[in-house]
Amino acid sequence: MANHSRDDMEKQGNAEVGLLKILGVIGAAAIAAGVSSSKNSQKITELKNELRSVQNRKASLQGGLLGSIINADEISRLEAKERSLKNEIAKLGG
Repeated sequence: MANHSRDDMEKQGNAEVGLLKILGVIGAAAIAAGVSSSKNSQKITELKNELRSVQNRKASLQGGLLGSIINADEISRLEAKERSLKNEIAKLGG
């Protein structure tokens, strides 16, 4: 067995503890990034579902001979909501 001084052993021990701390921080950051990504993905899915609902509602209001005229205010509101949802989805990377 090699003859190491107490100082050498302490330095090696401190280096190992430091490395473990660094690896712990990196691991925690990776987990946090994964959770954040999962939440982002879930939020994007929710927004896309809401967008489809708005688009379907708008399409149903535009139907018929006078649908676009009679429902113009509601259609305009839905178009604004549609733009807003698309912008929010784009910001989240979807």
